Amino acid sequence: TRYLPVRSTARTLTVRNSGPLSFLKLPGGVPTATLVAEARREELGDFRFITGGFEGGAYGRSQTAKALYGEAVFPLFGEGGFAPGFRLLELRVAARAEWYRQTGSNQPPEERVEFKTRLRSLDPTLSARWKPIDSLMFRASWGTGFLPPQLSQIANSPAFVQPTLFVQDPLRGGEFLSNVTFTTEANTELKPEQSKNLSFGAVV
Repeated sequence: TRYLPVRSTARTLTVRNSGPLSFLKLPGGVPTATLVAEARREELGDFRFITGGFEGGAYGRSQTAKALYGEAVFPLFGEGGFAPGFRLLELRVAARAEWYRQTGSNQPPEERVEFKTRLRSLDPTLSARWKPIDSLMFRASWGTGFLPPQLSQIANSPAFVQPTLFVQDPLRGGEFLSNVTFTTEANTELKPEQSKNLSFGAVV
């Protein structure tokens, strides 16, 4: 098998800032906040290979992802709090916003036909910790999730020949075939996965 040169790049930028919200004081202490900004760019050039006289490959594809994440923790009551039944009470509020732009195309030898997909989401998370006594703590959280389709799922992968694998063909009376060509078809209409989660727990 001979692979022709292909160019692949990935660039990532992350900026993070966190610290106390000193202007706001609660019985449990000073709240803290975190803010994260991310940007990522992935590119894969046209991919070609030749094996056993068969030429295959795939057109290039790319993905750009941007995200903003914010989180704030509010210690309503701290360790040793003065309120009966509230040795600790902490509230956490977070949200993540994401934007995706994906570019792909059909599979050779057909003439290139590009497509572009744009996705976005906003997913909040709420969680709390409550310690009524020193030896018992309750935890609860609620949130939503978002998972975009991978580029390999919406952009066609290259066809290839597998000469060493034997496949049994039921339409030929169970005959074993070699030099089988495998192809995969992507789905440009594939939607992102979305989820909701709710959890409760206790620590003793």
